Amino acid sequence: MNQPKPSTRWGRLIGAISLVLFTTLGSSPAQAGWFDWLLGRSPVSGTPTGRRTGGGDRSGSCPKSNTSLTALAPLYKAKDGQQFILGSTVSTHPTLWFYLPYEINENRPAELRIEERQNTYRLDRTIVTLTKAPAGVIGVPLPPDQVAPLKVGEPRYFTFVIRCDPKDSSANKFVGISVERVPLSPALRNQLETASPNEQVNLYGNAGIWFETLTIVAQSLQRSPADSKLRTIWTQFLKDFNLPPREPHLLGSTSN
Repeated sequence: MNQPKPSTRWGRLIGAISLVLFTTLGSSPAQAGWFDWLLGRSPVSGTPTGRRTGGGDRSGSCPKSNTSLTALAPLYKAKDGQQFILGSTVSTHPTLWFYLPYEINENRPAELRIEERQNTYRLDRTIVTLTKAPAGVIGVPLPPDQVAPLKVGEPRYFTFVIRCDPKDSSANKFVGISVERVPLSPALRNQLETASPNEQVNLYGNAGIWFETLTIVAQSLQRSPADSKLRTIWTQFLKDFNLPPREPHLLGSTSN
């Protein structure tokens, strides 16, 4: 099967972030990692599925919102028209990012689930339960005690679910997201060892490694909220996802 290419919209997103990286962090456009990714030549090998914005027809305790529950990763479109969400990582346990249109609490908990297959059956197992999280952009680390290390070239599929009605699963809001671990080249590893956070953003971005790029931007922005370069990247990122201005929140996890 031919490798699907990112949709035009996500191509614009990647191009916009890369332009900021090139112009503010001193990189050269000759380092074409972002553009290779834009053209569909990323090291992704699987055919994962997913949906970017939250499903569910009933609302339950979830208030109406102009912005849906959203998985923050590139949207791809296959030749058959199917859309799916996929982000690359070099980590065995990366942080996944989502936009929450309303806060999570004990009456409206959220779960991160992993898809597992046993013979011909597909099972969704809860690996993280959240009973407290603010509305806005959140990062959820994959817990090592609940998720086996991701293997290079083997995409894993996750679902983030908000339980709007604990007694009625049809009221759940959910998004799917696929994650693939890619190899970290020795050259990039050596560069990262002595790189500043801003330089790491540039290096990961040039390599087309999604989750590390986003996580380091968010972490650095939390530490240095007045950093104009990071602020420009983050503002453009939210704008291209059609999301309102929100600060990133990296959450701890409560595993079952």
